[in-house]
Amino acid sequence: MNSIELFFSKNSTQIWTIISVIIGGLITYFSTLHIESKKMKMNKRSESATNVVIPCVLCLRDTRNKLISLRNKINLSNDIYLLKEIQLLNEPLDFLNDERNYFLPKYLREKLKSYGEKFKDFYYTLNKECDEYIDKYSNY
Repeated sequence: MNSIELFFSKNSTQIWTIISVIIGGLITYFSTLHIESKKMKMNKRSESATNVVIPCVLCLRDTRNKLISLRNKINLSNDIYLLKEIQLLNEPLDFLNDERNYFLPKYLREKLKSYGEKFKDFYYTLNKECDEYIDKYSNY
């Protein structure tokens, strides 16, 4: 036991130097690891915003404008190519159906799902009313 105490008492400066170098290295390693992890998350977030969220929001804005123009066409009783218009209104749902929806924020996914449900209801009602109209007026 005396030999161990003697060893530590003679070499205490070198032992503390080695311990501080090891601790300093570990702190440097973990802080660098944390910083790089944060940097990668920020890059991924900005990349997803550029590649997914911004096109999705632009598509929703265009869809809103298409709905407004469709309403104006109906009010002005212009010719309407309904199948083409419905296909254009269905475009935002493409963001829900592919792998890019992983990058969409939760609130935007929920809004797109709600839009999809309302769009399906609208399309079903429109088809039903068209069929009723055709049945009703086919004899005239």
